[in-house]
Amino acid sequence: MAHLKFSRRCLREGLRMGGMATLITGEPGVGKTFLIDCIVKPSLGNRSANVYSFLTGQTPFNKEMVGSEVHVIDDGNPFNDRDARRQFTNAIKQSVASAGIYCHAKGLDGVTLPLYRRLFVVTNTDSLDAMPEMEQSLMDKVFLFKANKFKMPDGLMPLPPLNDTKKVKTFQAKLAEEMPYFLWRVDNYEVPEEIQTERFGLKAYKNPELWKELEVIGPGYEVHYLVQTALFSPRMFSKNLERRRDGFVEVELNALYDLVLADRAVSERAKGLFRNARALGNALGHVGRFRRYYRRRKSHGQVLWSVKADSTVARVTETAGESPESPESHPRKPQCRSYENAVG
Repeated sequence: MAHLKFSRRCLREGLRMGGMATLITGEPGVGKTFLIDCIVKPSLGNRSANVYSFLTGQTPFNKEMVGSEVHVIDDGNPFNDRDARRQFTNAIKQSVASAGIYCHAKGLDGVTLPLYRRLFVVTNTDSLDAMPEMEQSLMDKVFLFKANKFKMPDGLMPLPPLNDTKKVKTFQAKLAEEMPYFLWRVDNYEVPEEIQTERFGLKAYKNPELWKELEVIGPGYEVHYLVQTALFSPRMFSKNLERRRDGFVEVELNALYDLVLADRAVSERAKGLFRNARALGNALGHVGRFRRYYRRRKSHGQVLWSVKADSTVARVTETAGESPESPESHPRKPQCRSYENAVG
């Protein structure tokens, strides 16, 4: 309600700028697309554009975006490599925070324009890897909601089955009839002070359950899993590494890269994530809450990484590092579709 109020106010006042993105996920048939088409669009000018191809870099042309206030990605394809997902994440940040958007119609020169826009990304719960990476710089720019099945209160028109066209049209007509009253309530809604912020107007709510699931398929854990699996499986550890008293092993960056690629269990996925040793080093510098397992130093022109075994990761031998922690302390193997396809 508060996000819709701020978005409508910006539109009325002619503030040509982006606003916080809204990410919605839920089981099929709970009304995610219906919400966008029948509530959001009529509330924000009733013009929308599918921006999936442009934001994922599949096309440089985006004429449709220029004339639309509501930018939508509905059931976009999951990403098969980190570069594509990271590009998508950066495009979302630009859509939210940039003063202008580069607009390019086919056959014409591109131009940067100040555009009013609000982005909505809708996915099913089994396609979470179609969501952007939840990195720190994105945290204040997106809402993360989970859509659930619900029943209309007694006395109100029930939700129509989607396969009954007549009932759907009747419901939509009734909804359109009630929209002026709903929008009056939106425009007069008193936003609680505790959820207001200066930069984007509102605090960025994240559904806790979804947040945990996205964290598991995030780049930090995936990098952590690949390195831990390659270094500390019983076979790799016994042949290549010597553990210090503090539980860490130290490996030169290029040698570490070679070890990750040498483990057939993770090599294919690692090649997709890390083009070279430098890319691996950069990724290790952004492992988030797993930072305590990694230390970096330079010596005689070499980059050395000290790595400590995390025995909560599958295939890591307990003799290579610390004692196991509780099962809840870390997620296990990343359960995203693209990961499963790559690692098998």
